[in-house]
Amino acid sequence: MFGRHSAEGEKPAAIHRRIVTVYGEKCVSDKSVRKWSARFRAGRESVGQRPGQANTVITSDLIDKVNDLVRSDRRVTLRLLALKVDVSYGTVWTIVHDRLRFRKVCAAWVPKQLTDQQKRLRMGLALQHLFRYQEDPAFMKRIVTGDETWCHHYESETKRYSRQ
Repeated sequence: MFGRHSAEGEKPAAIHRRIVTVYGEKCVSDKSVRKWSARFRAGRESVGQRPGQANTVITSDLIDKVNDLVRSDRRVTLRLLALKVDVSYGTVWTIVHDRLRFRKVCAAWVPKQLTDQQKRLRMGLALQHLFRYQEDPAFMKRIVTGDETWCHHYESETKRYSRQ
């Protein structure tokens, strides 16, 4: 349907209205119709998979395998994961980011969500701070915060002393 109507020069919006008339509201989106119309205008002849195009299915076994590999080595790269599980880089990217919801922090993969234990620990620490603040409002002024920056304190030698 896309190909013939696109070849006849019909606008994607009109093609989508026809599809909705025939199949109802639970049909292909207007965005998909526009995408396929552009592909047919560019020379595509079928909506089927192109020859030689890989058919990758993300299974729960594959997700579990990638999850195990990431948890065993949090510094593993996506390219290495793709080689180990024998799927494309894009498939591994989808699994790691969308399915497992990991993100890279300081070159290591970490989950985006906190575990229940981590949530309870943070809640407990926040309550401790709240109680201490209620007892002594100056308590908050004594808290020092920072990031992962390392500060070294040492006295450097002058050039004259280091030559000796």
